[in-house]
Amino acid sequence: MLQYKVYQEISEGQNGLKNLFISMGIVSVVMAFLTLNSVKSLEAPLSEGPPDSWWGWKATSERTSQQPEQTYDQFKPHVLYDYYEKIGEEGRKWRFAMTAWDIFPFMFVYTTLFGALLVRGLTKIGINDGLIARTVTLLPVLVLFYDAVENVICLYQGYIFPEEIDAKLIHAGGTCGKLKFSFLAAVIIIITFLELLSRSVAKDKTKDD
Repeated sequence: MLQYKVYQEISEGQNGLKNLFISMGIVSVVMAFLTLNSVKSLEAPLSEGPPDSWWGWKATSERTSQQPEQTYDQFKPHVLYDYYEKIGEEGRKWRFAMTAWDIFPFMFVYTTLFGALLVRGLTKIGINDGLIARTVTLLPVLVLFYDAVENVICLYQGYIFPEEIDAKLIHAGGTCGKLKFSFLAAVIIIITFLELLSRSVAKDKTKDD
């Protein structure tokens, strides 16, 4: 598959991973700057934080003393809208810029970095190609896809504000956010496992020698 070849070229190329780490540092600094500016002009305090993996969602089974028989709805399509309302006009401009930056180049850099690290880890334990390698390296692509959908919906809400987007889109965005972090967690776990396994294999070879 194409993604495997791309990640392989980067992981095996001269300074490929080093350049990706440098790029990741640069885009992260810009992302932090845009994020801080998006919340600096808050017109009301945030009670639930910025929109990300959870927006549009809230845990169930929570009850209040005033209404003990009622539970909060798990799905709350207004959460994203409320966030844009609270950060004010200036904050919405910064949030729009931050989300656009997140779509490109931030998400492309970090998913490519993870993909290259996966290939490097697989290569260290002797898996250079084949179904396993191609399947595992699909995970960063899925992270990229779900992150893109989540951010495009978030970007769209900021674009049409003060109109409110359809609740189904918010539901889709919130779901994509959760899937993104699930696959991202899987990628990080696999990279860590491959690194530990490769070190163990290297130690065994050293003992045998």
